[in-house]
Amino acid sequence: MISHQKEITRVSLCLHLITHILMYGFEISLPENFAWNYIHDYLTQNPKELLHVSDGDWLYRWLDNGLEGGTVFRAKVEAELNVARIEVLEGGQEDGAMIKNFVEEWWDLKRDLSDFSEKVKTDAILRPLARRNPGLRIGGIPDLWECAVWSIVGQQVNISFASTLKSRLIENFGKRREWDSFSLWQFPKREKIAAMTPDDLKA
Repeated sequence: MISHQKEITRVSLCLHLITHILMYGFEISLPENFAWNYIHDYLTQNPKELLHVSDGDWLYRWLDNGLEGGTVFRAKVEAELNVARIEVLEGGQEDGAMIKNFVEEWWDLKRDLSDFSEKVKTDAILRPLARRNPGLRIGGIPDLWECAVWSIVGQQVNISFASTLKSRLIENFGKRREWDSFSLWQFPKREKIAAMTPDDLKA
């Protein structure tokens, strides 16, 4: 029995190694005025967040690529190289452009802050704030439908309650899959929500 369990463990480790070898990955160059700590803190501060998972090093996300199963990727910043490292865990090279665009909007990497940085130098109110928070960017919601829903749900008494409503919406009408030791979720499709009755949404 013990020998059988050891064999299963060995096979599992081999499969993980093969997956890692075959994994498609790429890098995204980071802009000069980019502070990862602000984006990371923003993305990991809410314990009710379901759409991405952090293992303390990587951020994991499951996206819809139009195919059954979707694509799973993980991302982290390698500060010494000034790049974001992306590894596609499920999917392939054909998903690279979509994932790159998603991360760039998610982490606000496309925004040019040089003009803003120059202007705040002469502003008595903003200048000290900019000095204390260099590289601060606005984390985004790349999916327009999800953003529209959050703009409505977010108008609650407080963010905690709004986050609870969002989590319930995802748990009741979104898609879930298990990945290693945690769950990954996709936001509910607008077609699915549109087909719901008010009573369905209240359940």
